[in-house]
Amino acid sequence: MSLLSGVSSGSGSYTVNLPSTSCLASVQSPLSSNTATYHWNNGTSSTIFFASSTAVRAVDGTVTVTSIGAVTSGLGLGQTATRVTVEPNLDLTACLTGGLSETNSVLNTLIIAPV
Repeated sequence: MSLLSGVSSGSGSYTVNLPSTSCLASVQSPLSSNTATYHWNNGTSSTIFFASSTAVRAVDGTVTVTSIGAVTSGLGLGQTATRVTVEPNLDLTACLTGGLSETNSVLNTLIIAPV
């Protein structure tokens, strides 16, 4: 459900580079800021500047990245945005042989809320 007019789905992408590829449990913060543009099903878009991000790596290699920012243009302009991405380690033997080189998100939640 969305409070943004006519929005029921959308798409966007971004990349997070973590300094460590080991499978040890860790918390990394702050990560580099980034900007992402989301394209909504009603033909509009939102550009969001994420100023703050934290990555938490579990012992199984799963990474959860939480980013906080603000909508800088488009639908939701001026509102706060929170993005949570869960990237499981799908190569369960990678932690035994030197670490992870890459993970891909299977769960991505974006919340845009009035300030």
